[in-house]
Amino acid sequence: MSFSKRLNIFLGLIVLGLLILIQTSKNNSNAALDLFNKMKKQESAEQAKETVKTHRAWVSLTVSESKRLIGRGLREYKPIKENLKNGQIIIARGSTNTYVAEELLNDSIQHGRFLTGRITPQKNYKRKRFKNAIAEIYLKAGEHVEMSFDEALTNLKEGAIVLKGANVLNYHEKSAAVLIGHPTGGTIGKMLPVIKDNRARLIIPVGLEKNISAPMAQLLDKHKNKLENVGRSVPRIWPLPGEVFTEIEAIKQFADVEVYQLASGGLAGAEGAVSLVIEGNKSEVEKALNIVNDIQGEPSFYKR
Repeated sequence: MSFSKRLNIFLGLIVLGLLILIQTSKNNSNAALDLFNKMKKQESAEQAKETVKTHRAWVSLTVSESKRLIGRGLREYKPIKENLKNGQIIIARGSTNTYVAEELLNDSIQHGRFLTGRITPQKNYKRKRFKNAIAEIYLKAGEHVEMSFDEALTNLKEGAIVLKGANVLNYHEKSAAVLIGHPTGGTIGKMLPVIKDNRARLIIPVGLEKNISAPMAQLLDKHKNKLENVGRSVPRIWPLPGEVFTEIEAIKQFADVEVYQLASGGLAGAEGAVSLVIEGNKSEVEKALNIVNDIQGEPSFYKR
């Protein structure tokens, strides 16, 4: 074969390769454009599903009102409703969980009987003592079954829910922690094995009054410092591996709205209160306000 023929074949192959490359590039470009358009359509569809915000309202909740609202919201929360029908729920002792228990049992509990550790005024306060303290509550298919806490934990099946309150919350991170005085971790020390084994899902009913500004990891690192105590021993902090459920989540069980915390604090019984903004269309905001109005006026947990 002559040199000129070989050269023509070589040049022909180059041209063919370039044509294939151009076509492939064009196909890829079209595919990328199709993918982009598909994503935009999905994004538009998702935006269409988002809450339409035309109105907003501002509400303030005292500590006890917040606790009642959280209990009422949990009663409407789908995982809780499902477990009340066919599953298992353990309610650990605590002040917020007192309201949760009242809502799930549709019964009243003497406030103070269903408590473990608590924070109370350090001066001019005499700790209240209650007879016939109530232990952790075990519900099976919505029925209260008399059973020891240890036995209830042993009997939990996959899909069970454990409700345990918290002392510390970072809502931005959706993280929570509990103060521990017991050497082996108390209630949460017993619960953690079944949570880590995925036998139980931990839901943490906690008010925004306990919201802190520091990242949880930073707080935990600071607390590891080995320092001598002056006066009372500083309790340990244990992070809780669960899902936080606050006033914000509670309101959203009743209306298609967005909710965010605006401020904290108050006077005349509103010390520790949280102020929330509720946004949505007018009818949904009014739905949320009806729920809030219904629980406002809730008495203090108990008198000093």
